[in-house]
Amino acid sequence: MPRFQRMGIGSLLFNSILITLLCKDITEFCLDSGYHRAQQYWIKKLGDPVKVLEDYWNKGGHHMIWHKKIKDITIKYKLK
Repeated sequence: MPRFQRMGIGSLLFNSILITLLCKDITEFCLDSGYHRAQQYWIKKLGDPVKVLEDYWNKGGHHMIWHKKIKDITIKYKLK
C-alpha cells in the first residue's frame, strides 16, 4: 500500500532475511527481478546485477539477476 511505502519496512524485512540466512550458515543468495521499479530498488540495495536479460519481457522490459555474498552487504536498520 502506498501509505506504507518509504518508511523503511522493506529494508527491515530484507535485513531480517539476511540475518536469518546467516544464522542458518547460508553465506550467499541469488535474487531476480523483472519489475522495473523493483529493479531500481535492488540496484540501490545490491549494486549492479550480475546478469541482465535485455528485452526479456518486451522492448525495454529487462530481467535482472543478482548473486551476492551476504558479508558484502551492509546491514542497516533505519525506520522513519
